[in-house]
Amino acid sequence: MIIPCPVVPVKLMDSRRWCDIEFSLRIISVLDREAQKMYFGPAQNRKSPVPVSALIQSFLLVLVITFSLAPAYGAGIAGGGLLTTQATAPVSAEELLRMLKQIREQPSIREVIVSQIESRGIGFDLTEDIKSDVRVYGGGKLVLAALEKADARRRNPAQAAREEAASILPSPEAGRQLLEETRIATLQATEDLPDFIVRQQVSRSFARGESENWIPQDNLMLEVTYEAKKGERYKVLNVNGLPPVEVSEGSDYAQLGGSTSTGEFALALTALFSPETRAQFHMQRAELLKGRPTVVYTFTVSKERSRKHVRYGDGREIITAYAGWVWIDREQKRVLRMEDLAVDLPPDFPITHITSSVDYDFVRISEQPYLLPVEAEVRMKVRDRAQFQTRNRILFRGYRKFEAEIRTVDDIPEEPKKKPGN
Repeated sequence: MIIPCPVVPVKLMDSRRWCDIEFSLRIISVLDREAQKMYFGPAQNRKSPVPVSALIQSFLLVLVITFSLAPAYGAGIAGGGLLTTQATAPVSAEELLRMLKQIREQPSIREVIVSQIESRGIGFDLTEDIKSDVRVYGGGKLVLAALEKADARRRNPAQAAREEAASILPSPEAGRQLLEETRIATLQATEDLPDFIVRQQVSRSFARGESENWIPQDNLMLEVTYEAKKGERYKVLNVNGLPPVEVSEGSDYAQLGGSTSTGEFALALTALFSPETRAQFHMQRAELLKGRPTVVYTFTVSKERSRKHVRYGDGREIITAYAGWVWIDREQKRVLRMEDLAVDLPPDFPITHITSSVDYDFVRISEQPYLLPVEAEVRMKVRDRAQFQTRNRILFRGYRKFEAEIRTVDDIPEEPKKKPGN
């Protein structure tokens, strides 16, 4: 007769507990032999038609598992064994250290540690010494990230509660309504936007190949004028603090050479939410952005409906499809951030990859609040005679209303009258 035996995690128990289990199994063997004699022996010795051996085995095996294995699991880290699923108190620094020391023998315990930290929190300050222990014992980025989040929750429970509430997605119907209200508010805001002037601080850098070793190229100061009827006009005020040489005002600043970027204003959002664009949106997740509860939507725009122009330095220009994400404020129904990337660039086009991001906030123009860009970043990968990357970081400062100078007839000087005979 075969006695079923449970898999016992021998490495996780001390020698005394293993001896207890071995002794219990020996008792089962003896009782099993006696039960078989009673069942298979002469008829006069049979005490019961029921296989007593099976009953005894089942009963004693349950006792063995209950009283021998369960304490090994329940002892948790304090006993050097498996993690207990019953603990609810915050993870202590000592408990964390004991868990970390098991990673080398059991790498999979790393995920268990993260789960314990996320569900129970921590009861200690996250010091640099503890972070060092995490790295030394192989906790890695997963454990460090979980500890940092838990430490932030411990220090600011109110903020943690807001983050938890903000992480809950609205219903599909509520998500569609939020998107539609944002579309209406965005298009209406574009109509109400006054003509204005703003200064752009552009820091340009480049990197060779696929590296992230960015080398500063220059710093530009631009004055951008936005007029609803004329669009954007750029005027270069200085390059690295010095006045530019023979650079005229225009719709971009490509005359300077290098990577240029335009259109980080209301035009991008207006194009995205325009009915003619027919952008496809899908609700993805909910999160806090700069302390504001937002819902993140992915979007795609086909090439046929796109207004995204990409121009290379030699004059070549294309229109490309694009996709990305928008962060919509759940309360204000406005876009706080937009990220996009160009899709399906032609293989013979020198620019092989383009990404951009724009952060929006409310600024005052003539004492009225308007949602406008405050920061932007544009990255490109170029494959020409050599492969390199460019990065433009842009700050928008000093918004003010633009008022065109109007001269009346009285302002025009009269020509001097000619004397008779001349």
